[in-house]
Amino acid sequence: EIGSHTLSHPDLSKITLDKAKKEITESKSKLETIIGQNVISFCYPSGKYNQNVENIVKNDGYKFATTTKSGLTDFSNPFELTRYRIDSTTNISGFIK
Repeated sequence: EIGSHTLSHPDLSKITLDKAKKEITESKSKLETIIGQNVISFCYPSGKYNQNVENIVKNDGYKFATTTKSGLTDFSNPFELTRYRIDSTTNISGFIK
């Protein structure tokens, strides 16, 4: 699965709504052209978003979005999914916890 992450990785909570819409919409469109499939997931750059940004993501046809909030998600809000970050220092026992 390939998800969208904007065109230029801005702080979506600090740019105008027009710029945020362009970043979100055009990223999705470009990826869909490249891969020939619908892009349904989005990840907020650096976890920065607000309700207006979340609404743009919802209205642009994404099915879910991930945040940088850590934890097991319950899918109660598919546009604010939590996750566990994995990096080069994460070992299997750390991941299982």
